[in-house]
Amino acid sequence: MESQNTGTELLSFGITAVGSVIASAFAVWLIIFKGQTGDGAGIVLIPILFPCLAAPIPGLIGQLIFAKYTNSLISAVMGILFASLTLVVIYSSLIGTAMYKEKKLVKSAEKEMVFFKSALEGKFKDDVILDHYKEFNLFSKYEREAIEKLLYAKNRDKFSSQAISVLIDLVTNDILIVGYLADQPETTFEVKMKIAESQDEYAVLPMAKNPLTPPEVLRKLAKHKIAQVSQLASSQLSSNTRKSP
Repeated sequence: MESQNTGTELLSFGITAVGSVIASAFAVWLIIFKGQTGDGAGIVLIPILFPCLAAPIPGLIGQLIFAKYTNSLISAVMGILFASLTLVVIYSSLIGTAMYKEKKLVKSAEKEMVFFKSALEGKFKDDVILDHYKEFNLFSKYEREAIEKLLYAKNRDKFSSQAISVLIDLVTNDILIVGYLADQPETTFEVKMKIAESQDEYAVLPMAKNPLTPPEVLRKLAKHKIAQVSQLASSQLSSNTRKSP
């Protein structure tokens, strides 16, 4: 009888372990493949995986506790529930933290866009813009999306060529934004030619794809080392030549 009880307890322990591991693996899968991947979630994504992987531990502890007061099947179920509850708490904290951080980033992006738009429209002196971006590193995902939308809006206000030149020099670390700024119609020919020398595709792709890019700039980009850039620029040159009377 004792041997039978031991076997039943081991079976219960094994069911709990397998069930908890499955629940843990499912939670990890949700976080990695189905969870939020924005800037906010990315901050807490990696640290939260380790507690999820360790979730079977409270499941097994729960099983051992309930094994003293109930039968093996119920103790196994309660153990799995313990593990699942642990995962719910962890996953909820992930979502909650991510949403809070995302909200802060969105609000920060909105505030930044007010300044960025005013700067582009020439409402600030150069020294004000220099002071604002003196410790600049990179724009957030939300700021980049807002900047792209602002720059390529159909009925936007006219931008200052001087302000664009100043901003390009200040945000040079963010190559994607440099490329967007270089592609604007108000950007001077000299700045476009300078950016066209960049070996980073994100800095030159917008101009290479734009049929309104000056022919001299397109010809320069047609000789670019990056095949995609040179092909796009050559294609625009050919297209513009065919359209010419």
